[in-house]
Amino acid sequence: MSDNQHYYPWRWSLGRLLRGLSTERPCSVNAFPGCWIIGQLDSWNRALRPTRLVLTEFEPGSLCLRSYDDRDDYGEGYVGCGNVNDGAFLLAWLPRQHRCILEVRVNDQVHIDRLSFMSSVVMGPAPSLERIVLHPRRELEPGSGYLQAFGPPQCLRSLDLVNIHVSDALASNVAEVLRGNASTLHSVKLVGNELSRDSAGILLLALFSCERLKDLTLQDATTSSACDLMAEYFSSSRMLQKLSLVGLCKAGMRCRHFDFASEGRVCLHCLKDLFATLRGIVSLQHLALEETSVRGETAKALAEFLTGHHALQTLSLLNCNFDITGATCIAETLSVNSTLEHLNLDNFSLGAEIPSKLCSALSVNTTLKSLVLPEISSRSLVTQQGNPIIELLRLESPGRVQFRLFVDWPSLVSQALEQALKCVEAVKIRHGMSARNVLCSVYSSLALNHSLRSLHIDYSSGSSTDQDNTPEDLIAALCTALKACECLQTFHLGLKSGCHENEETAPLFTEVFHALALNRRLRKLSVVTPRLTFKTAVALSALVSQCKRSLVELHILSTENMPITALDVLHNMVTTNVFLSTISVRCSAWSDVMQANAAVDEAKERNRVLLNRAAQFVTSIDGEPAWSAQQHCAAAFDDLCATASLREHLASLSGKSALQVSLDVKKARRYLQDNFMVFARVVRAAVVCEGDGSTQLDDLNAECWHAIAQYLKLNDVVR
Repeated sequence: MSDNQHYYPWRWSLGRLLRGLSTERPCSVNAFPGCWIIGQLDSWNRALRPTRLVLTEFEPGSLCLRSYDDRDDYGEGYVGCGNVNDGAFLLAWLPRQHRCILEVRVNDQVHIDRLSFMSSVVMGPAPSLERIVLHPRRELEPGSGYLQAFGPPQCLRSLDLVNIHVSDALASNVAEVLRGNASTLHSVKLVGNELSRDSAGILLLALFSCERLKDLTLQDATTSSACDLMAEYFSSSRMLQKLSLVGLCKAGMRCRHFDFASEGRVCLHCLKDLFATLRGIVSLQHLALEETSVRGETAKALAEFLTGHHALQTLSLLNCNFDITGATCIAETLSVNSTLEHLNLDNFSLGAEIPSKLCSALSVNTTLKSLVLPEISSRSLVTQQGNPIIELLRLESPGRVQFRLFVDWPSLVSQALEQALKCVEAVKIRHGMSARNVLCSVYSSLALNHSLRSLHIDYSSGSSTDQDNTPEDLIAALCTALKACECLQTFHLGLKSGCHENEETAPLFTEVFHALALNRRLRKLSVVTPRLTFKTAVALSALVSQCKRSLVELHILSTENMPITALDVLHNMVTTNVFLSTISVRCSAWSDVMQANAAVDEAKERNRVLLNRAAQFVTSIDGEPAWSAQQHCAAAFDDLCATASLREHLASLSGKSALQVSLDVKKARRYLQDNFMVFARVVRAAVVCEGDGSTQLDDLNAECWHAIAQYLKLNDVVR
């Protein structure tokens, strides 16, 4: 019997689950509002939890079956109370039974290992499976057949294999899946596969048949670079729009020009061939290089590509090594490039002179809309007095230049740092042993920043010996900055481990939450505390309810035990505030983990279903579905029509701009007001005058129904 048996009053077994959930019922995916299983997600997820699986409606009418532990670090230790093979069996079996399951995400190492065994137990294809994601936390070398456990699938649109070793023996199995879905595959991601040059060649040969591929992420071989083989593949690609290459030439090269591979040795001829073939892909608009050395010959080849490929709009150089030669090449290219709109250098290794070199090209390039620089420390030479980049940031921000500033244990607020704080887009502040007067100066400068969008604070209490400022002064300065930064969308407040609630930290959350409540653009909120108390939970709940129009994501971490009263407040908060689309509650105490995950997960999935119903109502206005379909979703839309979560969800589903989504929501809102009495089931079709059968009351006072709808929701009507 499991230690968590009291959460599951019956002894779990796969047979009991299948009988209890009546899985013999056929899938009704074509019936509105989707398969019958969507209406029973609560009971299904309660039953699936012992197998570490969960069903999520990621878009209206479509389900994702995924590992339970892919949402936080603590779920990895939860082994459930079922047989270790049961979860793998359900991963392979359920998509065959329910066509509404379009996506399978497996992050659990045990599940991936057991999938190879299931390929010989569960037979037949999964006819509707569109996406498979295998992404364990650590590198894994499973047995053969883990992909065959899904059918093989016949209509895959997306395949992601991350941290899965693909040996020479397994490469043919992956290649078979690629060729079997060549007519439907739009996205492929192969990263962390420890490919040999031969394995990379097998996979690239299979990709030749994927003529509709639009998005490809590929890591170079780890024994010898396969960039010459990539060049051959790219020469036949005609529809590729987005390409990400990881670790390009990192392992050295063995090609027709070099007889042996040497680490760091790059063949200029092969690189030129690679980028030359990329120039031939007219549809290529987005290029990303990750973990690649942009130096010397590589930088020159990349610069030639940027000069000649006029369709490119976005270039991302992530986790790359850069030198002044590479920066000079890129800067010269930016000076003449007339098509590139976005340059992303996030997590880049930059010297003090390199940002200035890159930013100098902005004065002559009018096409580039944004330059994203990596996080810059307040102690670096970039933020020193006289550096030209500070003046450039002051002139260009907010807008073209974006960077994150890391203020680590500040000891002095120089004039250059003060200017940077006034124009930076994202700031991370770590208090440490800094004096309070210095921190107050930091927050005073931030209060003058009208473009700040993200603020991350690691707060330490009781560490300062400063006598000029009290803890109340520091909290007041922070709250003043929060009230003044009207564009703030992301806020993180973390208390140092071991800082229990005392005379300084006790009012911290209350005052900060009160200041954030005045913000009408807050999208993401993250709170880390050693022990989430009942008082803090109540204050947080009050803040969430006040930010219902803007708040979308909420993340809570308590590094110690949480009292049961605090857990009750959190559960009620998640259940009541149905607009939250992304929620995570993490805690280190084992009993808290189980109770928080069980309660919050159920509420979170219900919120997701409600969000999809509201989205269906908006999209149904143009599609003119059955009236019963609109009635099914009208109440959900009535609850969520003014929330940012609905607008973001609609944008992700439709790909429309924020302006177009707002117009669609207004149109749906007007439609609901016009037909409010019908949706409320007060009347069948209209308020009719019985004398002559006309609709005089509607014609005389149509606005009365709009007025009623402003003060009365559909869920308030007693039926």
